[in-house]
Amino acid sequence: MYRYFMEVDDKSSRAVFVPPGAGPRVLFGENDVGDLVHVLDAERGLACNLICPDCKGVLVANKGAIKAAYFSHQSRIDCEHAGETALHLMAKEIIEQQGWFDLPEARAWSYRRGSGYSYMPIRNTQRVHFTRVEVEPRQEGFQPDLIGIKEIVKNGRKVIGRLHIEIYVTHKVDEEKLSRFRSKEESVLEVDLSDVERSLSKLELTDLLLSNAKKKWLYHRDIEKYEAQLRARLEAEEARDREKRRDLERRISEDLKKREESLNSAPAEATAEQRQFADREEKRWHLIGCGHFLDSEADDRYFDVPPGVWRAFALAALAPWQSNAKQWIEDEREVDLPATISSALKEFGWVKSPFSSKYRKKYCDHGHELVYWDRAADEVRKFLSPVLNGYDYPSVWSETKKLKMLSSALRTKYDLLMKEHGITNSSSAL
Repeated sequence: MYRYFMEVDDKSSRAVFVPPGAGPRVLFGENDVGDLVHVLDAERGLACNLICPDCKGVLVANKGAIKAAYFSHQSRIDCEHAGETALHLMAKEIIEQQGWFDLPEARAWSYRRGSGYSYMPIRNTQRVHFTRVEVEPRQEGFQPDLIGIKEIVKNGRKVIGRLHIEIYVTHKVDEEKLSRFRSKEESVLEVDLSDVERSLSKLELTDLLLSNAKKKWLYHRDIEKYEAQLRARLEAEEARDREKRRDLERRISEDLKKREESLNSAPAEATAEQRQFADREEKRWHLIGCGHFLDSEADDRYFDVPPGVWRAFALAALAPWQSNAKQWIEDEREVDLPATISSALKEFGWVKSPFSSKYRKKYCDHGHELVYWDRAADEVRKFLSPVLNGYDYPSVWSETKKLKMLSSALRTKYDLLMKEHGITNSSSAL
């Protein structure tokens, strides 16, 4: 709590708010018509004919040559809230005299489960110039501090806007008074002066009050309308989201059903060319003592060709008799071989339809993704992984580097075998 008095010297006149007992009690007195009179403008002593704005006790104007001028109570009893009452009265007087006011932004708020609070602006920050300001006008059942009235002509008709202004120094607007504003659909704005700075000139107080003071809407007459609009908008958004979730669940269910049916279906029969390729590759791998590579663990149900066909193709990248295997070894790039093989299998149509997308299938729900991974690539990776088990490669090596080293070792082994049998052209051993 702060009190309001005036420090006076030859250079300036400053309004100061101080705690009780820390300075002169009263700076302003109230005359017989309710106006505030500054102590410097009052007659000395009891001749001032003024009373305390708070307790209505008779004031004495102390105006000496040395001390700063101030009012004291004739009763010599301290008035606890004299400063606050003077501040409250002065604030109303400033707004009445200036006739304008900066209004803060008004918002309608609503809560939506899962998204938190949302708002819709009712009006932006705006400076309003009142046609007139009424101080403490008596209303039916209550009395506001101020009513700012704005008269405009709209479409040839006079429109009168009213804004109730409440000054908060020590007492907030109680719920009973606020309910009366609501029942009459009267907008009311609170100006919070409960925690002002310790030292303010009257000019600073005016600037603070009109433009920079803490202000908030206690009630806005359009709040219900905008809240209803906001709730309707949020409910419509929630309904759309529910429909999207239902559609998402339906699509996921259908997709899972297709995948399950596909996994349980037999692959297409191999063509003569595919059988010939698989048989030839199997003989070659057995020839170099690596026939067990074809038996590595993997789930064949994702592929639409017999196991021997896609497995032979997957190993072709490591096969020393394949020219593309040598090219892959010499490629210095870090290539994801299982993903590359999976893509080629899809291009050939050797991966069942529900798993043949070139991209991972994603379903989004509120930013979360349900991802169906590239299962064909996973199975190829699983298939190639045991091939490396018999070789002691550093654990820090990447999968690509290990596979390249294996492919290189197989090529060396194959070349030695061909040389041992006197075969100079690997094609003759095919």
